[in-house]
Amino acid sequence: MHPLVAFEIATVPDVAGIRAIYDLDAALSDSDVADYAFQRQRATDGHDDLLPHLQRVVEISFACWSDDGLTVSSLSAVDAAEGALIARFSQQLARLGGTAVCWGATQRQKPVLNIRSLIHASSIIVPTGGGRSELSHPFAGIVDLSQQLSGSASDSGVPLHQLAQLLGAGRAQALTGAQVWDAWRSGAAASVTADCERQALASLRVLLRLRGLVGELDDAQLAVAERAIGARTALHSRSSGCRAAYRR
Repeated sequence: MHPLVAFEIATVPDVAGIRAIYDLDAALSDSDVADYAFQRQRATDGHDDLLPHLQRVVEISFACWSDDGLTVSSLSAVDAAEGALIARFSQQLARLGGTAVCWGATQRQKPVLNIRSLIHASSIIVPTGGGRSELSHPFAGIVDLSQQLSGSASDSGVPLHQLAQLLGAGRAQALTGAQVWDAWRSGAAASVTADCERQALASLRVLLRLRGLVGELDDAQLAVAERAIGARTALHSRSSGCRAAYRR
């Protein structure tokens, strides 16, 4: 079976970028700068999901189901700068043929990855016919699961954590951008990783159901995969030290 791969990203405010864009006083703390950005966003749109160019990627998690079973892994800004993090992600996508799925990718994950990779020049040169080369973004092949389910160019608007619950996952409430920021700046990076991996697992659960609908997985195979996802999700919930949560 060709591996089925889902991913999720976790972001925090790009404090340096926000300072520069809004010409904020250098005496303001990072927390004050982030709060300023969140307050502006809430006043404009009623939520604290910052615009893509104001988000800094701090975690990228993969969940993969293959003939070898379930594997979950994460790339973290604890270990690498944002540019290196995104570059490693693009390399993993290239090894997978450029294909991975994510919930709501058109509205959030792809714009964030596109813009942040532009900032860090984390694009790749892809050889083309005729001996020429052209700039090709590594995230063009990412599939938006929500958009697939909606059957249109826009996503379904369905919260991932609610759909995952209908598919058998436990009850979960979304972490807001401010909550991710609070966890990250307080040194609780493990909680951010666990939350990001749970979201990737939820997207993988949806992808597996879709593959079951088209006959690529039978009922027995689907049951085995969902038991593995359920066990891994429960492990995260017990060990992360924070409540089980999905952002979407």
